Amino acid sequence: MASSINTDNIKTNYPVAGENNDTQGFRDNFSEIAGNLNAAESEITALQNNTAKTNAESQFFGNRITNAEFDQTTTTVYQFGNVDTDQNVNFQNGLYQTLIVGGDITLTLDGWPEAERLAKITVSLVQINGERTIDWRTLKDGNPGTIKRNQGEAFLLSDSTEIRLGNFPDPFVVDSETNPTVVEFWTTDGGATVHANLVGKFV
Repeated sequence: MASSINTDNIKTNYPVAGENNDTQGFRDNFSEIAGNLNAAESEITALQNNTAKTNAESQFFGNRITNAEFDQTTTTVYQFGNVDTDQNVNFQNGLYQTLIVGGDITLTLDGWPEAERLAKITVSLVQINGERTIDWRTLKDGNPGTIKRNQGEAFLLSDSTEIRLGNFPDPFVVDSETNPTVVEFWTTDGGATVHANLVGKFV
């Protein structure tokens, strides 16, 4: 955006030495200077409010960043702590969220960005005081959505028993106090349809 500051009309050699200078010339100069200072104030305020900072958090309000190279970047970790009642797992809290589950509860995925954007949440869970069953749900703009679970890859054992690797479990049970079960969820339609994948149990 081009600057609206224009100093062309400021007479830098006014008043002229040895001449009878009209006071209107002073007024014209002061008016031009004041107008340009006002324009500078407006532009500086816009820069302060609407540009990325290196000394403070920056809110991009959903605007696109293109052709960027990222180095030494990290992802926010949101720690719920102990949870024994139904909770919303809000995308806006961070891309990696941890819970210590103290009851059989429903966790609802919420706060997704608008459609046509890929949004992911990774959730790490451990339990306290015994196995805990989690019921997963999702919301789009306050309305229930659908979770599509990874069925995994099927293998037959020698006794013809079928097992599935990577299968998102149903029911979903958290059974360890120290070894987290990690799952990931993603959506491209604002949470109306969420894909669920079991990353694994980390021992």
